[in-house]
Amino acid sequence: MEWLDKIWMQFDTYLSMPYLLMFMFLSYLVKKYFGDVLQKITKFEWKTVYIVLAIATLLAIPFLICSDEGWVKIFITYAVGTSLHELVFKWIEKKLTK
Repeated sequence: MEWLDKIWMQFDTYLSMPYLLMFMFLSYLVKKYFGDVLQKITKFEWKTVYIVLAIATLLAIPFLICSDEGWVKIFITYAVGTSLHELVFKWIEKKLTK
């Protein structure tokens, strides 16, 4: 399983796995409710893309302060996370609604 270790180390070099998992989980769970809160505060209808960006930004602040993750690693993880979110959760939702 040495090849698996090499692949995992490559992912770990460029991506923050704790941030990725928390970002994907939180964005799936709270994007609807967070959008409602933002709409009540700002009196403006927010698109889902901007709601997910706000969640990612709020989640990135503790990671940047409390860990040794750099902003570039967090940004790359955000980009990968949004793509995975679209692929994984839309697939799961399709399977659940069938």
